[in-house]
Amino acid sequence: MRNLCINSDLSESENFRLLERLISEQTECKDGVLVPRDKKDISPNSMQSPFEPEASYRYKAGTGYHGYAGFIVDMFNTDGDGVIIDRRLEQNTHSDQAFMREFQENHDSILDLADNEKAFVSTDAGFFSVELNERSSQLHWDMYCAGVHGTAPSPIFTEFKFNSDRSAVIQCPMGYTHFKLSRPSNGTFRLRFPDKCCQDCISMEECGAVISGKTEGKGSSYVTVSEAKCAAALCVKMREGTAGPNVVEYLNKRNAIEEINSVLRRRYNIDNRQIGGIQFACYLFYGLITCCNIIKYFSYYRKKKKKEASCV
Repeated sequence: MRNLCINSDLSESENFRLLERLISEQTECKDGVLVPRDKKDISPNSMQSPFEPEASYRYKAGTGYHGYAGFIVDMFNTDGDGVIIDRRLEQNTHSDQAFMREFQENHDSILDLADNEKAFVSTDAGFFSVELNERSSQLHWDMYCAGVHGTAPSPIFTEFKFNSDRSAVIQCPMGYTHFKLSRPSNGTFRLRFPDKCCQDCISMEECGAVISGKTEGKGSSYVTVSEAKCAAALCVKMREGTAGPNVVEYLNKRNAIEEINSVLRRRYNIDNRQIGGIQFACYLFYGLITCCNIIKYFSYYRKKKKKEASCV
């Protein structure tokens, strides 16, 4: 059937091009027969369905999704009244950190802060990194995150120092700088110290240092460090309340936006809607966010009127 279409006027149609793309991205030819590709060889940006050609695939939190990813920024005043000030919808291969990086680039027009106002952003681990946290400090607002993916590392990893472009570790928490540095392909740095110097360090267990060489006085020690581990360690300090005053209070502010996500999923089943392209998906997503803001406004208005009545 496919060969018949190729040799006819149907080969110029949009429907045929979509079918051809689906076949080429999801299958391969072996011994003259089309067979499904191994899932490891299929790009996340490949077409998942000819009915939704712009949708991409993403595996997150143990579940596979095809479609789009949404990003919401909910801003609160000191009384706890909130309004959604930014919302984005992209292919779901668009990473959480990319969303946050773009928000930082446009934060001036979005937050619109006065000179004497101070802002903070409370988020989860997917949107957080050491680089983004440092960038927020340069912008004079703070990031708070208590979530940790996987095993929580020791807070001491926040004390490893990187160079300006974060391409190398230049100092360990105890101030040592004389070590050999290697970086495997998975993004983890290995710091190898001479003469087993880690075995006499008070922070050896916290760093997870490994001693090599069995002969007394010979051998070395090494520590593995990654940006993800340093970011998770900073989140641990925030969760424990040791990263500054009122941190735990700021972290709890994020619970309100989880409520928005919950409503969109439970009431509107937004994760599983069969939609016709990203443009229509934007209409749906932005429409729901507008409805959320209207509800928030009426809630704020009732609260304000009740407060004014109690003052009379």
